[in-house]
Amino acid sequence: MLRGAIDFAAADRVSGWIFARAVPVEGLLLQAFVDGLCVGEGLVGLYREDIKAAGLGDGRCGFSLAITLSDPSDTERVYVRLAESDFLLKQNSVTVAGKADQSRSASARICWDTVSIEWMRQREALEQHELDLLTALVRFGVYDRSLKQTKRGGVTVAKEPVSAEKQAAAVFNLLSVGDVTLHCQTIGDDEALSQLCVQATKSACYAALHADRAAQLLVMEGSHENKEDRRVRPTDWVGAVQYALGPDRLVIVDLRCAMKLNAQPVSPVITTWSVCSQ
Repeated sequence: MLRGAIDFAAADRVSGWIFARAVPVEGLLLQAFVDGLCVGEGLVGLYREDIKAAGLGDGRCGFSLAITLSDPSDTERVYVRLAESDFLLKQNSVTVAGKADQSRSASARICWDTVSIEWMRQREALEQHELDLLTALVRFGVYDRSLKQTKRGGVTVAKEPVSAEKQAAAVFNLLSVGDVTLHCQTIGDDEALSQLCVQATKSACYAALHADRAAQLLVMEGSHENKEDRRVRPTDWVGAVQYALGPDRLVIVDLRCAMKLNAQPVSPVITTWSVCSQ
């Protein structure tokens, strides 16, 4: 897996690191952008003692790119792209030169799309289950995963379902390309689910759903790409795909998708996990 962070940004420079166990990164070309305009570029290869100490290779995965900004206020909007791919490092929080009061720890987020997934696949940097999950979320906005471990090394085994919370953490670590802290909340009806979706109208936001009893979730696959007001739900759910919720399944969904819970004689208790805001 590729991972990294932007941990310093100023009007004339942006710095950070990028690392992958399966792909040599030293010498790769990085480009810095603001709103699609390239404002600087440089190569990966600076030595980072802290990265080496963390067990990430030999530490030669740092970068420091000279950039030119026409407006210094654009500093916080600078992002870094790996050349000839759609692998992005976007700022979540950074140390901004000249603004000591805004000094915070940095973390990276990758904008996954079909191009970046294919780039990773060609370099064998994704396992098959990771590839399936990312592809489904990008294309359809939803992916369901069984919590039953029925095979190990091709041999059938009898085991209790794996922890839904641990599976959710593994999914969000993959999506965020790093360890994250999960936010857990419980919802009990479709109205609560609708309110959860409203919170994600501006950007990609994923949740993992797990129910204490059998239930059905209707999802309009691909609707996460719509630009319409997502607070307005469809009046006609023709074409929606039904996903099963229950104790033995975890459904990961882009909350920008149009979705609803089917009415049940007894409403399920649904636990959701999402990534805490930094």
